[in-house]
Amino acid sequence: MQVARWVDFSPESLGASDGPKLGYLTRAGVCAIEKSEVRSSLAIAACLLALVVPRAALCSEPSDTDNRPHRLTWRPEYRDSNAVDYAFTAAAFAGTLTLAIAVHPSAGPHWDQPILFDESARSFLGASPKGERTTLALISNLTQYGGIAHVAFDAIGVGLVGDHNPHVARELLWMDAEAYAVALLFNNLTKRLVLRARPLSENCRRDPNYDSYCGTTEEKYSFYSGHSTIGGTSAGLICAEHQYLSLYGGASDPLACVGALLTMSATGVLRIASDQHWASDVIAGHLIGFATGYGLPALFHFRAGAPRRASASRGFGVQVVPISSGRDFALSAVGRF
Repeated sequence: MQVARWVDFSPESLGASDGPKLGYLTRAGVCAIEKSEVRSSLAIAACLLALVVPRAALCSEPSDTDNRPHRLTWRPEYRDSNAVDYAFTAAAFAGTLTLAIAVHPSAGPHWDQPILFDESARSFLGASPKGERTTLALISNLTQYGGIAHVAFDAIGVGLVGDHNPHVARELLWMDAEAYAVALLFNNLTKRLVLRARPLSENCRRDPNYDSYCGTTEEKYSFYSGHSTIGGTSAGLICAEHQYLSLYGGASDPLACVGALLTMSATGVLRIASDQHWASDVIAGHLIGFATGYGLPALFHFRAGAPRRASASRGFGVQVVPISSGRDFALSAVGRF
């Protein structure tokens, strides 16, 4: 079984001479994931829950570094996480874990046909040999977890260790956990309700050894892509947090957003090439994931407090403006860098 466990490097076990920075790292803890047969969503949910829930409160402990000047500022108009956020996040993770462990519908797929350009994308990107498909699926796992690692680095590496700012680090961790919890819950629930056959299902009928998913419930969990959802959520979090907090400063913040979007896109392409998902599964995952990762922090934390300052002071951003002329209608995207 896949579990998340703490490797606790406490000051008592390492010696008191290790200093404040090591103290921060020990309070954050290390989440180690062990290999098992449980779905990757279970691993993500358990890891993030273990990382944030037991230790987040410790980030607010007073220390000698709290009086240092901070480069990162949690502005008065930004809303702090509260008991409602904690309960909501824990409930969403609990729902995800319950679905991943206990709910596996026995009914056949309700949807087994490609739509739009699904077949064309599969023909163009698909990798036939099993070895190639396995390798591409493994790389997609790495890009998915790479996005999560980037999000965690921003909170712990930049906020906590780099800026010695427990307040910003705690808020980032909770916003991250909240977004991932919602994304995972809706993805797992939708897969079990829609029951769409993966593109590999057609080959599974001819060759039961075509893929390890053949003959399992995973064969009908195609819509919508979980990897693409997590990749989109990571990208949304990175873009929102760099926009409102300028975590790196200067041009590095929009570049971090662009890099996260490229990683998200690469993950989606790999899921199609490995025959795990249709293009429509990937696009839906990207859109829903990004909307969750960007929308939850922006709407419920960065814009939910006191009257906001002028948006121009927040660095880069993107605004979509509708344009209408007679019978024609279009959307114009305006960027600020």
